[in-house]
Amino acid sequence: MGTEGRKDWQRRESLTSALVQVGVVAVLLAGAVVFFVHRGTVRKQTEEHLRAARTAAMRGNPADLARAMTELEALFHLDAEARDAQALAADIQTVLWLEHRQPGADAKAREHLARAAQLESQSGERYGAHALHLLAAGKSAEAEQYRPGSRPAAPTTPG
Repeated sequence: MGTEGRKDWQRRESLTSALVQVGVVAVLLAGAVVFFVHRGTVRKQTEEHLRAARTAAMRGNPADLARAMTELEALFHLDAEARDAQALAADIQTVLWLEHRQPGADAKAREHLARAAQLESQSGERYGAHALHLLAAGKSAEAEQYRPGSRPAAPTTPG
């Protein structure tokens, strides 16, 4: 081999090269810290908005439901992929549609319910809103046999 006779066969690293490597590692670590701190902050703000929305929605009157939707809209600006928030929004819009007869709430309720189902929310609000949608569509037999988390049964034909 070509390195057998040499005492110092390793290439010496220059000071600038070492400083550049240390700098790159420092930037990567700083980026990771910023990412995790930001993610934690967003998660905390999301939980606060969701808690405030649930508290406001408990009363059930249109003004409090509108305030709850305002909290949820702020949450959706932080995290549009919040499953349980989508389910809560579907539940609130369903109540506004069926109990308070607000115009346009039915389309919003369906949109939020579809989004919660797409995100696979396991929230009780999602399943309750789905059952209310079945009842509103006149599908009481399906609503009675609806089991949260299960797939719809295949229709049986008498025979």
